[in-house]
Amino acid sequence: MRINCDFKLNDRSLASHNVRLRGKAARASLSLARRPDGKGGATSSLLVCTAKNRAGTKYTVDGGNLKCIFSRMVDKGQATLSFNSPPHDLLLSECDPIALRSFLKVALRLAKGQDVRALGVPSVLAPATATQLARPVTKMEVSKKADYPKSKGFPKDLRTLRILGIGLRRFDPRIAYLKHLSTLSLQGNCLKEIPPALGQMKTLQELRLDNNELESLPLHLFKGGLGHTLQFLDVSHNHISQLPNEVCLLRALVVLKIQCNRLSRLPVYLSRNLKLTVLDVSRNEISTLAGVTSGYFARRMESLEISHNKFENVFISGRPILYDSTSKLPSLTELCLRSVHRWRADTSAVLLPEVVPKILLDQLEDYLVCEECNQGLFRERAVVLKKCTVDEISSNVTTTAREIYKEFVICHQCGARSQHKSYF
Repeated sequence: MRINCDFKLNDRSLASHNVRLRGKAARASLSLARRPDGKGGATSSLLVCTAKNRAGTKYTVDGGNLKCIFSRMVDKGQATLSFNSPPHDLLLSECDPIALRSFLKVALRLAKGQDVRALGVPSVLAPATATQLARPVTKMEVSKKADYPKSKGFPKDLRTLRILGIGLRRFDPRIAYLKHLSTLSLQGNCLKEIPPALGQMKTLQELRLDNNELESLPLHLFKGGLGHTLQFLDVSHNHISQLPNEVCLLRALVVLKIQCNRLSRLPVYLSRNLKLTVLDVSRNEISTLAGVTSGYFARRMESLEISHNKFENVFISGRPILYDSTSKLPSLTELCLRSVHRWRADTSAVLLPEVVPKILLDQLEDYLVCEECNQGLFRERAVVLKKCTVDEISSNVTTTAREIYKEFVICHQCGARSQHKSYF
């Protein structure tokens, strides 16, 4: 059994002389073996091979020589093996968590003298090859068609992949199987659609799809594993005409760039992206602002770029109501939803079907916030147009318009007050 990882040695015998070993971790290959001794028993050993020591250093595992295994950080690919003789600590890092967990389980069973024949542990310790000691490829850039890996595939340890301007017309499904990929750039290609496999990637943090031929953003992009990891999304310079409400499911999104498209409006649910601080929707066809004008959302924005849109072309006559489903007395369902929403916000509790009826759970995510009283609104709410200046939205707004109509979400009680009687 063998694993490849970064390795650093700590000699405990030097601690009494105030000597500390310093240096970078080296790439190493660790292997386990259980060799019969010819007397009905067996000896378990660990071999550590590095580029400087290809033959490797041998450690006895059984007989109480493996003092301790520190595996608290195994999910991050880190662990420490501590031996009695010699008094060495082997610090392991940059290892595949699944492989490391299996390796440590086998090492522990060998240390206890348990039977491991069913686990396929070899009887001979073999030195590592040059390929096993090579550092994994974590970055790859393809800027020529001749460099595209058509037959050999992508390195499995990739963290960053950039495929730039080679006329790629469809998404390569092999990319979705890169378990460690955190940055994906497909800029300057000819992509027209995003496959469902992309939305299921659970480690992707940065996605750049600008300068393609996308006409829409599919719902599966927001409903998969990306909802918990994606922090940067750039879909600028495409042909996108609508940004779906499901964009609010990208809980970790910090930067959204969608300039130079064909958007006519923004989704009202955009304000529920609590970590979003940079938004660029310039050079679109937006005439009224929605989703980005609520008080708390606008105050936390570090950059809001809305220039070169069509705010000056708006002409409002009569009552500026876009949508109204309010009533003087909210329904019992509406009151229950508001109460549960307020209780969840105050306590951060996890709502279970045993506590809250399923009919309410299914509707709890479909809410907006009244911009007057800040309570959650579900079925009964109104959206009205309100003229405002740029300074009233945020101090970090960049625009060429002096006045803008924003979509103002409000409940019936706030709308019926004296300053809002013109709305209702």
